[in-house]
Amino acid sequence: MQKFIQSLNIEFSHEEKQNCYPTARRLIDLFLFSQINGILALRDEVEKDSKFLKMGINLFLSATADAEAMEQVFCNLILSSSCDNEELLNKLLISQGIIMFGKQANPFLAAYSIGSILGEDYILELIDITEQDVNINLVLDKKLFHLPESENFQDTLSKLTDIEIWYLLDTVGYWVLAVALQGCSKEFINRIRNNIHTNKFIQICRALNQIPCDYDKEMIMENQNLILARLKKLEETDTFFTTHYKN
Repeated sequence: MQKFIQSLNIEFSHEEKQNCYPTARRLIDLFLFSQINGILALRDEVEKDSKFLKMGINLFLSATADAEAMEQVFCNLILSSSCDNEELLNKLLISQGIIMFGKQANPFLAAYSIGSILGEDYILELIDITEQDVNINLVLDKKLFHLPESENFQDTLSKLTDIEIWYLLDTVGYWVLAVALQGCSKEFINRIRNNIHTNKFIQICRALNQIPCDYDKEMIMENQNLILARLKKLEETDTFFTTHYKN
């Protein structure tokens, strides 16, 4: 792929690289997502992503697609389409990311490989983000305290549909969520993790990582009650929540 990129003889501007950086971030998130949820879950995870990324994931998941074959497909697709520099850079990033999936690379190697298309500064950023994200499970092990008093909180959220959980969590601050989830079991956290976007879960864990290891039981219960009160208010007053999501 690197030789192919060089053969294009195109120099991307700083602005174009900045605009395409979220694509690089998204690919790293997908690496982490696949480690948490398995590679087969990628198909549903990228449902709302670009057509090119969805095609790449489907190619990766096909039984016959090895790294060399995928590279050839991506090169042909890029050569056969007309696009501006920004769209071309996005496709190159996606191609490199999917090829690294095919090589079963670890997230750090993927960060180096994807970031190399953008430049040294972007590699350092991606590595820093990856280092934070791969420590999520360590954060959970250190910061969760399975409190019996949290059972009502867990039971209430467990009765919600996946989309209701998504909508509720989207209306509550990450800090409040992180403190409230401290009192829950890891099994419950995994259930939440499986039903929200990877980026959102990472933000929750980052907030959780900022909380001191010595837990404050009163604060945990206070934030759980705050979320339950928010849920009750949504169910009583938010027409979009009570009608659109429950029909």
